Amino acid sequence: MKRKKQRSKKKNTAQAKLIKKMRASGKKVAVNPKGIERMSEVIENFAEPLLADCRSDDDIKKAIQFAVIVWNLSMLPKDQQDKKIQELVDTLSTPSNTDQSNQAKLYINSLITRKKEMFPHIQRTVIDYQFSGAGSNLRLDIASKDR
Repeated sequence: MKRKKQRSKKKNTAQAKLIKKMRASGKKVAVNPKGIERMSEVIENFAEPLLADCRSDDDIKKAIQFAVIVWNLSMLPKDQQDKKIQELVDTLSTPSNTDQSNQAKLYINSLITRKKEMFPHIQRTVIDYQFSGAGSNLRLDIASKDR
């Protein structure tokens, strides 16, 4: 997923829709506060190992969705985190398929390790996100909040 330097009206419209949605739900919205990393860029960097093998927009969206779930899981206290990881593994794999379960755990744990090593200073959870555009113009907008 590559980001364009120039922003089109369509991209601004997509971001505006997300902002409107957040405000409608009573959430305070600050757009790109100075000195704060853009969560869309953070999540794209976080998801890079998953994005490397993506061949379509749909693959990219699924990889980002998975990365967002794991990112938010990484913010939980350890006791809650373990329970939620197991729930996610159970959701992603067939009960009798141990290889599938192990693979899911491997991806989840490697991303949690990546979060701890590369982004320990970022303590925001993703509360909503959306995609707009397609192909080289695919754009990710994220609403986040401090933990």
